[in-house]
Amino acid sequence: MGRGLTVQCKRWILRSVALIFAAFYVSTIRRLHINLLQPEAASGIDGSLTARTSTSTKEAFYRLQSLHAQSPQAFILDDTKAHTSKELDARLLRDPKLYVRPSPSYKIDFDDLWETSHASNTFPPWMKEYFRWHKQTRQGLNPQNWKTTRYLLVTCPTHSRKCGGLADRLAHLPFCVRLAAQTHRLLLYQWGRPAALEQYLQPPSHGMDWRVPPWLDRAFREDGNNDLVPQATVQDSVLGIALDTENVTIANIRFQSHDHGMEYYNQFRQRNETDFVHVFHDLWQTVFTPAPRVAAKLQKFWQTHQLAPYTYPSAHLRALYAIDARPSPLIRKWARNAVECLAQFGVDSVYFASDSSVAINSAVRFGRERRFNVTIVNTAPEGERATPALHIDKTNDWQHLPAAAFDPTFVDLYALSSSSCVGISMGGYGRLASWISPNVSCSFVHHTAAGVVPCPLRKEKNALPTLARPSPWLLPPVSESNEPHRSALNATVFATDILEGTYPFPRRLQDMTGDLWQHSTILPTWMKTYFSWHREQRKLLQRHNWQNFRFLVMVCLEKIEKCGGTSDRLRSIPFMIRVAAQTDRILLIYWEQPFPLEFFLLPPVGGMDWRTPQWLRPILRQGSVGESSVRKVVKAANNRRRVIVTAKLQAHDHGSQYYNNEVTESAEALDALRQHYHDTWYTVFTPIPIIARRVEDDLESMRLVPGKFAVAHVRANYGIEQVGREPELVFNWTKNSINCLSNLNVSGPIFVASDNSYAKQVAVDYGKEQHIRVVSRLDDEKGTPLHLDLANWEIRDPSEYYDVFVDLYLMSMGRCMTYNMGGYGKWGQLISGRNLTCSVRHWTKGVGKFTADKDGCVWTGMSAEEEVSEYRLQRPLFLPPVKNELEGGNHIYLD
Repeated sequence: MGRGLTVQCKRWILRSVALIFAAFYVSTIRRLHINLLQPEAASGIDGSLTARTSTSTKEAFYRLQSLHAQSPQAFILDDTKAHTSKELDARLLRDPKLYVRPSPSYKIDFDDLWETSHASNTFPPWMKEYFRWHKQTRQGLNPQNWKTTRYLLVTCPTHSRKCGGLADRLAHLPFCVRLAAQTHRLLLYQWGRPAALEQYLQPPSHGMDWRVPPWLDRAFREDGNNDLVPQATVQDSVLGIALDTENVTIANIRFQSHDHGMEYYNQFRQRNETDFVHVFHDLWQTVFTPAPRVAAKLQKFWQTHQLAPYTYPSAHLRALYAIDARPSPLIRKWARNAVECLAQFGVDSVYFASDSSVAINSAVRFGRERRFNVTIVNTAPEGERATPALHIDKTNDWQHLPAAAFDPTFVDLYALSSSSCVGISMGGYGRLASWISPNVSCSFVHHTAAGVVPCPLRKEKNALPTLARPSPWLLPPVSESNEPHRSALNATVFATDILEGTYPFPRRLQDMTGDLWQHSTILPTWMKTYFSWHREQRKLLQRHNWQNFRFLVMVCLEKIEKCGGTSDRLRSIPFMIRVAAQTDRILLIYWEQPFPLEFFLLPPVGGMDWRTPQWLRPILRQGSVGESSVRKVVKAANNRRRVIVTAKLQAHDHGSQYYNNEVTESAEALDALRQHYHDTWYTVFTPIPIIARRVEDDLESMRLVPGKFAVAHVRANYGIEQVGREPELVFNWTKNSINCLSNLNVSGPIFVASDNSYAKQVAVDYGKEQHIRVVSRLDDEKGTPLHLDLANWEIRDPSEYYDVFVDLYLMSMGRCMTYNMGGYGKWGQLISGRNLTCSVRHWTKGVGKFTADKDGCVWTGMSAEEEVSEYRLQRPLFLPPVKNELEGGNHIYLD
């Protein structure tokens, strides 16, 4: 009896303590958002606020509002009207005008991850605006202007005693992005302990680049004011420092919070805005991707255990949370419960991670029991006893360990987050993995600080969820090098050519036999299958049976008033191939204006033959002018009653969003179009011999080694081709394009392509001024390439359009690029398959000369090129075209 009373007393005491702690916790959180954001003047901004409206959320808002009071968009509450406190808070917290935006000169790049269709549905408008501003601001940073920007620096210096674990350091990502957007700060990450964050994670290609450039790091260290700013570690001090934009240029934070800033983030949500948890996956994917070393280990883990992402459940057991050791029987009990939970999913293999070797090895043993009959896998080498990943903040002598010693911590994180469901234990590590997962709704708690959370086995197994996006989401990392990207999942995915690295150097033509697509290590299986199917259908196609087939034809007919430029007409080729493959249609191309495409490009020998048979052309002329949007093309192609679907696509993204959203294989990532583009292009097109020779001759005469020169494209006459641009603007735009190249840390020479002859001459002269060799095609007969969509094309000669394709191929052979209006410049870099992130969209239309120093790029210097005394290009550089015959056997244009 007495013992029972003692147990009841203990329970009553524990409950009382829990209630007291909960009350203290709630009051602390309230003070966090109420008392710690008080402005100096209780009267508010410009006397427009009174004491009776001074509540926590309003004060936080007013502090933010005061930072941007000079903005014409600043929102000032009219306090003369009667509002309840709740109504005021709702209005103040959700005002979108608090957030930073890019300047009007910013041009949206639809290759950026935050512009993709899925992210567009997940990210609120303010977040996309912040990413645009971040990109524009970071690209414009230089040693002369860096102090004009404010920074939010998430850091863990080598001298820090404690920075927290991985969740402590990274799980507050949404909070940091919102705070940086509200305070107009550039969000950057910099670790010193246990190593630089770039050793483990990197910005993805076309994601948010959070790295601190070396010159900026030196500037931070040399800046005396920075030493006066302490590191903020809790939310009140983080907010206080970040909001002080007048005195604090660099807001250093080592933020640690039980909710990782979730409450703050959600409190500022606007109507219909995605919450902290559900924005996390896409946000993480936009900011982080595994570094190549970590990605290679993750790939090896998947291959060794024959696991595919999103097909297995996982569980994490934090057995040693806030303690160095626990009794082994207790850990084994927790591990057994986790295995019970995992066994409910009814799959053969499950993943288990822990900070305790006892837990890992016990779980492996439990899985073999007849009761469970599952294979427990972990990242330990096969046949070896498992050892837990090192904690990044609790490892002794971390200074003496190589950076790679902490790789398993990140491999475990991605192995957990790539599962279909994540089991969560104490601490934030497992929770972070579940947030990173695209299926955040499928997670379960199997263990807490109070003990196990039972998962009794059921007669019917729990079914694994089917993910809406089952493809891998590990994107290639951004790169500062001049070498091509290599995939995070497969070392060959980002190979630069179907010849495995010979491009752009001379091709081993003797090796290219049979179907070109079979030589590619990049093209997905579905595309190779379609090319083979396309070849067989072309063999069967005859004049008498054409109605038994279905066609998708890219057209530019004489009766069409406007078809667009070269990029508008051809850049969408991967999208067209995907739609044709999905709908079992033969893809063809037929131009009538300015001339048939065969006058400029042809299918290569062994490539996909897209030429339209002569007898089919009159039928096309009688048809429609062509579907002009992605939606219309897809809808029409899926209509099986339509034998011929013609397309004249005019879309800002050239079908890239549709292409990337329709990934069907595990080898296809979210940026599949960029990965596939180079090999797709060279499987479908090769220049006619006279254009190929001109490209080779120009490379040789200008002493440009393919892959070893930078490119600047200046589209000066965009939209006004008939009248031209003012020389003053052309002068500024051209100089700025060269300046922006210097910010990419590339060496000369520089090739400049432009639709304006004055721009070419300005570039060459400016290069002499900066002692960098700048070359351009100054002596071409017509001065500048003709736009394909200009009027009076009927009186032109085909040779007048050759320069359009010569410039395109020359640009595609550079390594880094600056470009501006239109899609032509970026298209050249897509064809190259090279470093797609080594580019800047330089400031252009609408920016006058008087703002050149303010909004443009500043010359930061370039390394001199390697001396080339005698340069002889090894030829041929291009694959041979198929034999082309027009009516009457005329193929003089091929000579």
